[in-house]
Amino acid sequence: MIPSIVIGLISFTQAKNEMDELGETVIKNSVETAMQLVEATYAQVEAGILTEEEAKEQVKTALIGPLNADGTRTISYPGDLGENGYLYIMDNKGVLLGHPSREGDSLWDEKDPNGKYFIRDVKEQADKGGGFSYYEFALPG
Repeated sequence: MIPSIVIGLISFTQAKNEMDELGETVIKNSVETAMQLVEATYAQVEAGILTEEEAKEQVKTALIGPLNADGTRTISYPGDLGENGYLYIMDNKGVLLGHPSREGDSLWDEKDPNGKYFIRDVKEQADKGGGFSYYEFALPG
């Protein structure tokens, strides 16, 4: 029985690690795709094809979803980020520039249920050139 438990624990750990790596790859690819979209849209602003406001709205619509009359966005990102996954856009002060339900809100001083200033960690990872932050956050709706 002990060997079976040991094999089961090892198998579970390996499977969990592989799923975590796959999830990180999907997120990384989504962020890289989003950055390419931002750069291409910014080029249209520089060329005078779009205004800055038009460009911002195009990016938010493509990455999150269209703006509804009530100020929320229906999540319609074409990539698969899982059942509850979505992208959001924030400035370097923790203000949500693009989000399904909280655009304009600052998360800088908010803590997750574990007491962690999670957006500060996200910014720190961004300042380092990228990385992963793990935190708990209530889903929109």
